[in-house]
Amino acid sequence: ACHRCEQAPELVRCFVCHSCGEAPSSPVASDEGCRSLVCFGCGDTTSLDDESWAELLAAERSSDLGECMRRLHPYHHKMVAAYRSNIGRVPIAGGQRAEVYCQFADARIRLSGNPLDPLAAADLERAAVCYRAAGDAPSAARLFCSAEEGFVAHFGVGSLEAARCRKALSALQAARGP
Repeated sequence: ACHRCEQAPELVRCFVCHSCGEAPSSPVASDEGCRSLVCFGCGDTTSLDDESWAELLAAERSSDLGECMRRLHPYHHKMVAAYRSNIGRVPIAGGQRAEVYCQFADARIRLSGNPLDPLAAADLERAAVCYRAAGDAPSAARLFCSAEEGFVAHFGVGSLEAARCRKALSALQAARGP
């Protein structure tokens, strides 16, 4: 058995913390019956009673997105899947779609424990493209750099992914002028 299954918190099941009301809180173990949640914001560990646990399970089973949003943290696998399947509906204007992609990257980094995770890098590149489309060149440049760093770490400096980010960054810099 692996460390994640036996000892690590169940990070894909991520609820809104019962104590602070906003940070991600996950079961301390992947055992399906585990009712102790640890918050990664305030650090509190909460043991849930039957009623509180039933509310979280109901939110996981619910098809009502409003109910899910009250109980499930945006990093919860169900919420990430819902956002990913509807990303085209999120406006590009004001960087809204870019922020969702950044949230995907944050969730992936939290899950993998690797700030250079290649799947997170892909979401950062998508965020950069959206920021560029929204007219926010500084944010786009910052994220193209971050995405390139992740791609280089996993695929090498000569990879197509890293080269694509460098090309986009160069185009942004050229458009800005000397």
